[in-house]
Amino acid sequence: MKRRQVLFWLVAIAAAALLSIPLAGAVEDGFIQPVIRFFWMLQGYYGSVHQAILWGVALIGVAVIAGMSLRVGTLHLRARRGSIEKLPGEVGQLAFWIRRARHGPYPRWYLARTLADLALEILRGRGANAERGGQLQGPGWEPPGEIQPYLETAVRTTPATFGRQLDSAQVHADPEAESVVEYLESYMENSNDH
Repeated sequence: MKRRQVLFWLVAIAAAALLSIPLAGAVEDGFIQPVIRFFWMLQGYYGSVHQAILWGVALIGVAVIAGMSLRVGTLHLRARRGSIEKLPGEVGQLAFWIRRARHGPYPRWYLARTLADLALEILRGRGANAERGGQLQGPGWEPPGEIQPYLETAVRTTPATFGRQLDSAQVHADPEAESVVEYLESYMENSNDH
């Protein structure tokens, strides 16, 4: 591939060099001379305007730009104040991460980590001595399928290592977030019955 590129550029340079000789007069008359005349006239107009007027125009331009930027800044502050009141709650944030989980390693890990932290809180509330980075276990804790290795892997890993650790834990696909939440709900209901 590199030979083709080198050959292409050599041919292009040779063609440009050969065409520049007969087209030199046309390029000078059609492009270079009009540009030179334009800048020469511009210099004449610039020289005929008094220096005080030029400084006045420059200061007015600076004042207009500063005023516009300050005005836009205040509009952004008002918009930010309105958006602070409309922040989503925990359920809205969880729904956001569930939607994003298929779009990359960080959202995938963050969803798993959030669900694992929720499981840890539920186990602690039931009296289990569950710590981050340890085993998720407690009285009556028997999650079905791949939920247990999924949650334990999320507790022990980072976004960069989550996928590899899941593969080594024989978890072939992330369980649906709804099934994890359903199990946590049923576990809480069963713990309240006892």
